[in-house]
Amino acid sequence: MNATLARLMVYPIKSFDGWERDSSRFLPSGALEWDRRFALFDEAGKVFNAKRSAAIQKIRTRYEFAPNGMLKVFVSTVDQSSETSFILPVDSEPFAQAISKLLGTSLQLRENPTTGFPDDLEANGPTIVSLATLQTVGDWFGFDVDEAVRRFRANLMIENDRPFDDDQLYGPQGQPRTFRVGNVILEGVNPCQRCAVPARDSQSGVSTTGFQKEFARLREQSLPAEAARDQFNHFYRLAVNTRRAETTSSPLISVGDRIELV
Repeated sequence: MNATLARLMVYPIKSFDGWERDSSRFLPSGALEWDRRFALFDEAGKVFNAKRSAAIQKIRTRYEFAPNGMLKVFVSTVDQSSETSFILPVDSEPFAQAISKLLGTSLQLRENPTTGFPDDLEANGPTIVSLATLQTVGDWFGFDVDEAVRRFRANLMIENDRPFDDDQLYGPQGQPRTFRVGNVILEGVNPCQRCAVPARDSQSGVSTTGFQKEFARLREQSLPAEAARDQFNHFYRLAVNTRRAETTSSPLISVGDRIELV
């Protein structure tokens, strides 16, 4: 594989907009720093995310660092020009109240600075996909690569020779494939099972009729011969779930790092 890390995204608040970075540090847990560090929970104590509410996708967030290791988040909506800012975690309650008002349900913001709130507890490292793959998927459905980035919400996006080269980054079931990104060793565990979110416009939350079925059909047709086909009980899968091979240090990963199979 001839590839480099082209884009790096973290998602500080689960299901909200991403934050593009030039570099990010791994936490000892194997998660990327600031990735899914905060999440909203409903009154029953369950995660409240975009899988449950497409209305989240109408809320815009952007981020910058605040003093003392905190995060400043700016919140607006598609139909509003003004922004409101919050410092997290100290403004967790006002932030949750503002989002609760926008979504019409009572929510609480929680923080986990150690592991974040990943969907996959066993493969809790960054997800990885190639920009050529995202461009091809965008071509299938008539949207550009930036929209594909927003819909599929991967952390690491690589520049490589051809679409679906990222299918080399996992092995058969139970046999993770080891690869290096810069100085970090990762294990590719499986192709990521997708939810309802990629089927929706990232700005409006409006779903594309038949998206999942058509995506699965085209994904199966495009699956490279070298891909571990036993990982596909269905073909609504894209990007690779990973975990760190060792988590005793906190190395930096940066745009421009080479990606190499080990």
